[in-house]
Amino acid sequence: MAAPLSAPVVQQLAALCEQLQRQLRGATSVRAELERALVTQTQRAEATQSAASELRALQTRYEAALELLGERTERVDELQQDIVDMKALYKAQITELCAQVEAARALR
Repeated sequence: MAAPLSAPVVQQLAALCEQLQRQLRGATSVRAELERALVTQTQRAEATQSAASELRALQTRYEAALELLGERTERVDELQQDIVDMKALYKAQITELCAQVEAARALR
């Protein structure tokens, strides 16, 4: 049979129990705080990942648009040069036709 505990021992054990309960409440509070911080950081990480993914998609679209713009600009430049060449040809033909008309008038 166990001997009954004395009052001072019981008081020490009660005080120890209260101290351990306070530590447990403090640790539980810290744990809840850390869980909230973890949720916040996880959300930030997901948002950052989402933003990075969207940025990569936008960069791809931007590069494709730049390439298309470059091709269109090149085509416009080619067409403008074609117009300059056509104008020069038409001018040369008109000049030649005018010279032929003048030569024909001179022969009459």
